[in-house]
Amino acid sequence: MKRSSQFTLPFLSILMLLFAASADAQENIPDLLKSDEFSKQLNYPRSVYRFYQNRGLHSVWIKTETEAAHTFQAMLLLDCVLQFGLSHQDYHPKTLNYEDLQQMISTPEKVSGEAKAKFDILLTDAMISLINHLHYGKLNPDISAGKQDNGIKGQLQADIELSKLIGLKDMSEGIAKLEPQTEQYRTLKNYLRLVRGQYSGDCYQFPRAEARKAAINMERIRWAGFSSKNYIQVNIPSYLLSLVQDSDIHQFRIIVGKSETPTPVLQSVLNELTTTPDSKIPHNTFVKVLLPKALKNTRYFDDNHYTVYDLKGVRIPVNSVKLKEIAKNPGNYILRQSADMDSSLGLVVFRFPNDQGVYLHDSPEKELFNRSIRMLSPGCIRIENAVQLANLLLAKDGGKKSTGAFNTAITKNLQQKFMLKTPVAIKITYLTCEISEGMPVIYKDIYQQDRTLEEALFREKETNNYNN
Repeated sequence: MKRSSQFTLPFLSILMLLFAASADAQENIPDLLKSDEFSKQLNYPRSVYRFYQNRGLHSVWIKTETEAAHTFQAMLLLDCVLQFGLSHQDYHPKTLNYEDLQQMISTPEKVSGEAKAKFDILLTDAMISLINHLHYGKLNPDISAGKQDNGIKGQLQADIELSKLIGLKDMSEGIAKLEPQTEQYRTLKNYLRLVRGQYSGDCYQFPRAEARKAAINMERIRWAGFSSKNYIQVNIPSYLLSLVQDSDIHQFRIIVGKSETPTPVLQSVLNELTTTPDSKIPHNTFVKVLLPKALKNTRYFDDNHYTVYDLKGVRIPVNSVKLKEIAKNPGNYILRQSADMDSSLGLVVFRFPNDQGVYLHDSPEKELFNRSIRMLSPGCIRIENAVQLANLLLAKDGGKKSTGAFNTAITKNLQQKFMLKTPVAIKITYLTCEISEGMPVIYKDIYQQDRTLEEALFREKETNNYNN
């Protein structure tokens, strides 16, 4: 039976109206993507171009009201960037507003195709920016925005992740999985969400300084790229090393670099450790050759990386009085020499690839770990219970056989290298704020790095946005 045309024409008219929102927008998308002038407005132009190329250059966000659920989800995420410790200014706030969007969706015939296409592309760029900022950080010193925009093989690519997010019912749940998954980050994020959402909207005074602290340290955690359940984190301002093994966390007090020789922030993998890393000097050489030189020049041992120990392995600080005492009973002392600048390596040293010449090691000066301020080394990290750390690593990696061989080497004072079958990620971080029982714990900014990062993240012109 032939259908009546009185239903066909209105139906076609409605369809034409419904698709008008996206049809004329995507007609302008190819030209805008080719425009060098327009590309300058984008934070990640190459990622945006790849995104649209993979979707046939179609409009993504300017849809009919029944199809625009993910569009409004994206806009809501951009509204909430302050709760991620980020700034509205980085996500095209002047263009991406609800009033214009509503008009484009409700009365598309009143808005030019070029305006719709610009909105569509800028919203894509804003979402790609948000994904990169939440995953890599906005100011990552190792993985620049340019590298992210080019696409990093084997690592997150924001244009691909955005395509996945659009297919989800709840984009916020999907984007949360792209952020760091550590407890440190989660608690900072929850605290910042609380103070942004609760205190700024009622009679409580908004804790601006603490919110800024939380934001800059969330940024630093993003830089570290935590992606494993097993890792070592050295946090410089708290003077703590944390060994995370699945759900177990073991903490160790540490000594870090002096202000003139600061311990650097870096990421690497720990793959080896060595017992008794310094060399024992033959007793005759110690007594007949080196000790007389030290008696004439009390700096001789320090200048040549020699360390004196008693027979129990305790380091003996030397001065003119102590050297005379050693000379009377040299049989009660042992002299060792290290090839490294930090001669007090103790019983074990942990090495990992890096350009800074940094490593972890034991220290015989156990009394120094009782100090509240422990900026005492030439840059390397000294660990209070280094032998325990080594045993935990080896037990996880090779079991009783590995720990047995290690402890034998320690007992017999043997220099022996132990290679880990599964290298462990090591992250040296600079976190000046953590959350404990829902409240911020602020560590002293020992290297004076917070202000520089805060100014970079929240430029002066953005201050009002952050506080509103």
